[in-house]
Amino acid sequence: MDVLANRKFVAAAVALLLLAFVGQSLYFAAISTYTYDETVSVINGYYYITTHDLRLGLSQPPLSAYLSAIPLFFMHANFDFSRESCRTYDNWLCAQQVLFESGNNAAQILFFSRLVSILAMAGTGIVIFLFASRLFGSKAGLLSLALFAVNPVLISQGSLALTNPFLTFFVALNLYMFFLLLKSFSWRLFTAFAATFALAMVSKVNAFLLLLVYALALLVLCLWKPAGFSILGMSPQHINWKAQIGLRPIAHSAFRGIALLGRLAVFAAVAFIVVLAVYQFQFGTLAGSVPPKNVHDFESKVLPKLPASVGAAAKAVVFRLPIPFPSFFSGAAWHSVAGQGKVSFLNGAAFTGHKLFFIPIVLLAKTPVAFLLLAVFGLAACFKRKLTNDVIALLLLLSAAVAWVVFFSASVNSGVAHLLPVYVFLAILAGAAATVKSRVVPAFIAVMLLWNVIAALSIAPHYLAYFNELVGGPDRGHRIVGVPNFDWGQDLPALKQYMAGSSIPSVKLSYFGTADPSYYGINHEYLASPRFQPWDPEYVPVVPKDYTEQCGKATGIIAVSATNYYGVFLNNRGCYAWLQSYAPIARPGHTIFVYNISG
Repeated sequence: MDVLANRKFVAAAVALLLLAFVGQSLYFAAISTYTYDETVSVINGYYYITTHDLRLGLSQPPLSAYLSAIPLFFMHANFDFSRESCRTYDNWLCAQQVLFESGNNAAQILFFSRLVSILAMAGTGIVIFLFASRLFGSKAGLLSLALFAVNPVLISQGSLALTNPFLTFFVALNLYMFFLLLKSFSWRLFTAFAATFALAMVSKVNAFLLLLVYALALLVLCLWKPAGFSILGMSPQHINWKAQIGLRPIAHSAFRGIALLGRLAVFAAVAFIVVLAVYQFQFGTLAGSVPPKNVHDFESKVLPKLPASVGAAAKAVVFRLPIPFPSFFSGAAWHSVAGQGKVSFLNGAAFTGHKLFFIPIVLLAKTPVAFLLLAVFGLAACFKRKLTNDVIALLLLLSAAVAWVVFFSASVNSGVAHLLPVYVFLAILAGAAATVKSRVVPAFIAVMLLWNVIAALSIAPHYLAYFNELVGGPDRGHRIVGVPNFDWGQDLPALKQYMAGSSIPSVKLSYFGTADPSYYGINHEYLASPRFQPWDPEYVPVVPKDYTEQCGKATGIIAVSATNYYGVFLNNRGCYAWLQSYAPIARPGHTIFVYNISG
């Protein structure tokens, strides 16, 4: 008897795998503090909903912030936005004061905000199972879901109260809906497809990459004309690129063109309404959608550099042209400009700008080896089967994965967090490995799954610091592509636990992160840290370029975040180079290096 033919068995297996994912995610969420962007992400949604002012957090669309804020309305949190930092739109200082200086239980607020992200990622797991099952059968669906459930990157990044978990869910769902539309068109499904695309866009702007994937898929269908697929409800066999003479063929072509344009118009209308609703039906100028300080920067730093005619036109567009949801466009513009000067890390050194192979290296270093091997094996299985379904699946999933990798390789060298959709695409493709009929394949899959489980268990609960065996795990991998893929400031609780267990009353601390070390009960003497962190006693929103941190040799128990150890965000990049001649006595959470330096 084939147990996979039993729906109750399959449902139970899906539930167990989802519980395994959620359990690990809750474990991580409970033992880690705010990662770098989470302080602002957690408060922004509450601010947007209660004040209807979208200017506090400028760079990202607001949907993920709304969703993360839902639990806060049931917690009696004291969010006093009348503080000067909030009124002047200093997002980071506002978050510091509201979360850590207002009598709030900041740790509890973070945990419940993260719950929404975890639920979104559990939904992503369901989509992965449904998509892989539709393509390759229930066995493949369970394999894909199992790979998802024990992936340290998805567990950690998917638990954060940030944009990426929600983007990943809506991208996965939208891609699945597109595949279903290619198989069987219905207006209900098409409307839902348009709405979920809009929700992906208002989670994170890079969801626009889906449009490139869909355009490529439709073009291939037009040229290939496979049976069993349609182009938005129209058979590709009826689309002829060659000119035809005669009234009837011309009329038919015109009718099909009008029908296609009508569907695209419906898509645009539904997406527009959803985006407008998420932006609280905002309608105004670009200047009115940003904080006053940004308007001043535009007038004093941007306009003077433009030719007179261009400057006049730019001024008219920014100050006088009313448009729907202007915050969407001003946020996207700000994010693209801010990303140009982003600092990252490769092979032991910080750099600004982008390196072409940085993102592929990140993917290879952060992904469990067994996951990669099964994805390649599943890809080969699809090529071997040569079924129309498989070809279309390959086209969608591979082109989407390539689009994400190429986009971030060519734009900004950020972390693995931006690649979460790629893991979804690869997990679905990996499921095809279960379709190979061979006596040795089940054993191979079992070994790969066991390897994946061991990888997750070996790093638990510090999943965010995971690096695979190819780069030497977390103790060595951070030297290759560390900062945005390793140390997000998450390990203050691990440092506190280490201090308590080792009877260390106080440390000299250089910390990278936006959580407040004092709030977590860490008695410390300040060592040079990036001054743009709002807990820093010498906090400034922008550190002057001519400022140099004083980092002479210190003695006693010294704790330094890995990011500061390498001087990534310090003007004095060699600030802690003197520590390289010492070996740390401990590495709480893998990301904080503790030394005992005698005089």
